[in-house]
Amino acid sequence: MSTEFQFPLLKLPWVCLEHFLNTSGVFNVFDLITFSLISKRCYRIVKLLKHRELKAYDFKIDDSSIEIRFVRSELKIIGKWKLDLGEEWKTNPFMELFYINPEDKNWVPSRALQLLTNDPESSVVNAFQYLMALFSRPVEQIFLELDEFNQSERIFRSLGIDQLIRIMKTTNIKREINFYVDLEPGFPYENDLILPPKISFAYGQATREMIFELKSPILIASNCTISEITPNDFIDFVMRWYNSNDISFQMLLLDWDERINELNLDAVRSLYCHEYDKNRRGRYIRVTRNQVIDTSIGWDFQRSDGLWATILRTVQTKSFVFYVWHDCSSRDFVFNGYEVFI
Repeated sequence: MSTEFQFPLLKLPWVCLEHFLNTSGVFNVFDLITFSLISKRCYRIVKLLKHRELKAYDFKIDDSSIEIRFVRSELKIIGKWKLDLGEEWKTNPFMELFYINPEDKNWVPSRALQLLTNDPESSVVNAFQYLMALFSRPVEQIFLELDEFNQSERIFRSLGIDQLIRIMKTTNIKREINFYVDLEPGFPYENDLILPPKISFAYGQATREMIFELKSPILIASNCTISEITPNDFIDFVMRWYNSNDISFQMLLLDWDERINELNLDAVRSLYCHEYDKNRRGRYIRVTRNQVIDTSIGWDFQRSDGLWATILRTVQTKSFVFYVWHDCSSRDFVFNGYEVFI
């Protein structure tokens, strides 16, 4: 008579168990999350692991869904959890998992269904809180993409994601917030958001007042409209920094959705601009995970406290760039092979 063999996984010594779960390649991060949901003991085991694959989380919110993205490194996203919103949730009330694979773009049902509640918004909150307790990682980036302009606050309230907004207001966002939506008075992020190092605007939502008032070290505004932000506003921003004692600001990047004249150096003659010198500073700066600017075509100037800065017009996108060199001694730039010059 034969009996079914069961492998006594939980009876293994810790060193063997840790190796099997964490370094053998048998379990990925999603398998570990599913394993942690089996029992309290399994949860404690996974929580004790020093899982090296997962580095951070990204969030994306649009009109139809909310995504939690699992980030492994600067250029690699392991996979995503997606929950549909609105009518989509009624027909597909499940959390879906997407593994990043160039040859397979299909979503598959996630096995972490215990994290689902009776609506997608609270499900995201529940899932995120569980993840942060299990694998405490920073939130690197938040992407807000809503199609309908000038209705930000109404859309957010109609989506019912106030809980998620409250969590994000108390979360240290490590890298960036990307706004693909108009920012109007009363927008939930306006008053008490913990500002990240970088804020990006797209589709022309930024105004002169925004770029002058926001305190993030890096500000990027794409597809600006000339009625809201002008090249003169760029020069005014540079001059305001030059006449200040600010030691935290790093970069301003502006581009327009219409033809703009070349950078007018006559407006900054008082800065005593110099051509690029490789012995003075680095040459390349990274804008995003794969976007790089060659600053050798820029003009350098020095503030009274010794800080050097550069202004330039990029070759490909014709963007206006203002960059402050806080560490001129660090001139080594490591390429990873995925860069696109802008």
